[in-house]
This record gives sequence, C-alpha cells and structure tokens, in this order.
Amino acid sequence: MKNDLDFSPLESVRAYRDFAELNGFNYDIYASELNPGPGTLMTCFDPRFMQLTNEISGFLGGLEFSFFHLSGYLVGGNQRYVQNATVIKFVLPRTLPHFVINAHLNDIHGSVLPTFFDRSQRVVLEGDFSKFFGVYAPTNYESSVVNLLAPDIMEALLMNAAYCDIEIIDNCLYFYWPSHPESGREVQKIFTTACVVMDEMRDKLIRSDIYVTSAHKEAHTHGKGVHLKRHSVTWAIIGAISLSFLGKLLSDMYVKDSPLAQQILITTIFIIAALYGLYVGFKKHRLKKELEHRNKVI
Repeated sequence: MKNDLDFSPLESVRAYRDFAELNGFNYDIYASELNPGPGTLMTCFDPRFMQLTNEISGFLGGLEFSFFHLSGYLVGGNQRYVQNATVIKFVLPRTLPHFVINAHLNDIHGSVLPTFFDRSQRVVLEGDFSKFFGVYAPTNYESSVVNLLAPDIMEALLMNAAYCDIEIIDNCLYFYWPSHPESGREVQKIFTTACVVMDEMRDKLIRSDIYVTSAHKEAHTHGKGVHLKRHSVTWAIIGAISLSFLGKLLSDMYVKDSPLAQQILITTIFIIAALYGLYVGFKKHRLKKELEHRNKVI
C-alpha cells in the first residue's frame, strides 16, 4: 500500500484525495453514492443526523471495499455528544452468519459498537484469544465461527487487529475504529490492518465450508444470513437507573433537610464513579501491556 498521507485536519481532504489517486482508488468527500450496508454500527445512529464522509473506495485483494468516516448522534442518545468512527466495509461474494469480534482494548473508550449482544451467544476460543477479544455467533452457529477463526487467523488478529472491532453480517465484513484518524500514519495503519487480516481470512470468507449442517449452509444461500440477538436493555442502563433510584431514596430518607448531607452524598457517588473509571483504565492498561509482551515474545 503506497502512502502519501501527512496532514493536519485542514489538509486532510487533499491528503485523502492524493492517497486515493496514488493507489488507484476513488475518493468522495461527501460519500454521496455510498451505501453503508447492514452493519450494526450504522443502525445505532439516528439517520437524520448520520454523516458519511471521506469515502475511499475501490478493490483490495479482489474484493470491493469502502473506507469512510462516520459521525452523528446515536438513536436515543445525548444529542450534545457526537459519536465518531472510522469504518472499512468489504463486500463478500456470499452471505454468511452474523459474527462479531469485539476487541476488549477498545472498551476503554466504550466499545465501537454501542450495543450489547446476548451473552448466551458468546463463544470462548482456545488459547488466550478470548482474553483480548469477545466473539459472538448466533445460537447453533458456534462451530461455524470456530471453523472460520482458525489458529492462524486468531494469531493475525492478535498481532494486527487488537484495537478494532470486526463484524460479519450478510454479505459484508466491517472493520470499526472508535475515532477518526488524525495523521497519515494512522490511516496507513488502518489500511495495513485490513489488508493483513483479509489476506488471512479471504479463503475462509469466500470458499471454505464453515457450516456443520447442510441446513445451515442452505439458509445462507439466498438473502440475509442468521443474525445475532441484541439486548433490548443493557446492564449499564439498569445500573444507572438503579443508582439514581438509590440516591433519590437515600436523599429522601436521610438528607432531605440537610444541604451538607446532600453534598456528601453527591460527592460520594462521584468518587465511586471516578474510582470505577480508574479501575477500568488500569485493567485495560494492564491488558495492553500483556498483549505487547505476548506479541514481542512471539
């Protein structure tokens, strides 16, 4: 992959255009013809405010792809907070079951996919892979995702894709990153990650029989594939509601007429939230160091 990207935000349009021309790709700042497809991330955005920009498209390894920036407000989310993501979408020549490979090192920012899948669909793979990635497959398709994620593919993901989420849905494969790139080096790393992973997975995605039964294979011959079940209510929402209710209850019972006690209660809640944030940050930092050591040894 040829790289001619070295830009400040104000220079990014010209840099993306030059990068596309250098590699024989197309560039469209407004992504006017882009169809984002069935990816779960896109369905989480309010379509009235979703913006797709800086599309680079063409073919990589014989597969049609689109790179683009995604911005907007989440459905039912805070409309003062803009959610950003960078996406690479590949179009596959066949329909596959819905699989998600969620990188735990992204969770420090909040997972790129702002939704939760039913934990009964989680698949634990061999070795230390599940320490760094959460893998989800529809019920009865656990063996299919195991067949897809052969040891060499898991190793490629651990070495190259520990900071992005991957989703296979219908006839599309998506790479998701939790922000927009700020330098040419970051863009080059994004494309390199996608190329390395696709080189390892291409035959499995296109040709290999990953199905356990002929019925599973037949179900994906035409139309949409079998999809994952999402949680309708997340534990984070339940926890926030419960904490709010507990705070209100304690306030009414003990501190209603005491401004000092109210201040102490509010401060205590903020301290608990801050300590939890520090704990999550420390946990991810330790996981990052563990991955770096593992990959260096290998």
